Amino acid sequence: MEDVLTVYKLPYDPQFPVICMDESNKQLVGEIHAPIPMGNTRGRRLQKYIVIYFLNNFVIANPHQKMHSLMHENDSYA
Repeated sequence: MEDVLTVYKLPYDPQFPVICMDESNKQLVGEIHAPIPMGNTRGRRLQKYIVIYFLNNFVIANPHQKMHSLMHENDSYA
């Protein structure tokens, strides 16, 4: 991590731009039926769900030019 921070401190060079990328994914689920109350099941909760939507987020940034871009890639299963 320290090596990356030293790269950010370098002066801006248009021939070698500093590009940062990060990604995350999110999953949206829906319940097939109402969940069964816990009652006396020793902490287990019986529940069924279905994946409705899956989303990948990508962030690309150029810290020296104060530019960033956010892209989404999605898959819909419903």
